[in-house]
Amino acid sequence: MRPSGTALNVSRRLNGQEGFTLGEVVLGAVVLGVLTTLVFLAYTSFRDRARTVEGEFALNRIQRLQSDYFIQTGTYSDNLAILGFTARDRLQYYKIQVQLGTGTSGGEGKDLGANSFSYQASAITTMAGLDNWVFTRYPDGTTELRRGKAP
Repeated sequence: MRPSGTALNVSRRLNGQEGFTLGEVVLGAVVLGVLTTLVFLAYTSFRDRARTVEGEFALNRIQRLQSDYFIQTGTYSDNLAILGFTARDRLQYYKIQVQLGTGTSGGEGKDLGANSFSYQASAITTMAGLDNWVFTRYPDGTTELRRGKAP
């Protein structure tokens, strides 16, 4: 009589035969695949969040540079080189644009007339899936930092 199922596995191991059954190998591969997928998803989410920080950081730097420039000249500038945003501030995932007041609505209930904002700095993503950032300084001195997915 031939041993069945579990008895066969025990019999092999007792007789000094080593190895894994096909079922054990398949189960191990499935568990490893699930764990790999979870780690990959967590990593990509963390990586994308870390990359969006570059845009937020760049706009904070532009805000400081604009404040310094305004103290010195009494105006704002849309020229990054004049502000002091140089090649050493090179960004990998964003491009920066600065726009002076245009007369459009300031958004979310801020209707400040013909010159609705003093300046607006935008960090536009160069990669799909990252967030765009827009920093706006209004004439009354208030500021707004908005973030949203790129189209």
